[in-house]
Amino acid sequence: MAAVFIATMVVPIYVARTLGIQTFAVGPWANYYVLIDVVAAVLFVGVALNANRNYPLGIAAFQLVAVGAHMVKAVADSASPLAIAILVIGPSYFQLLLLLGGFIRHVRRERHFGPYRAWRIAPPAIGALTV
Repeated sequence: MAAVFIATMVVPIYVARTLGIQTFAVGPWANYYVLIDVVAAVLFVGVALNANRNYPLGIAAFQLVAVGAHMVKAVADSASPLAIAILVIGPSYFQLLLLLGGFIRHVRRERHFGPYRAWRIAPPAIGALTV
């Protein structure tokens, strides 16, 4: 999750600054910004559906909020630019908080129980559940 976050949210900003692009989210580069957010959403949802943790679901949900804001901007020209900016930029702060919380819980769990499997290989069998 951290790698996806850095690759899709941090690296493009530094690349844009290196190329001298000041306003990456508006103007002729806005479509690339939307594309990066959509790619991030696909990757976050993919990881969240395969992860054996809860916090990736929240991170993916916040990314879907950002993608939804891009869709609102494309459909409704009368939408407030401030509201769109909050809905596009704001979720990333919550994603960072969830990522930090997941990392802290991971460290605590490893201290308490030792190493554990990180991914679910196959879903549990229905017949294996006994009461």
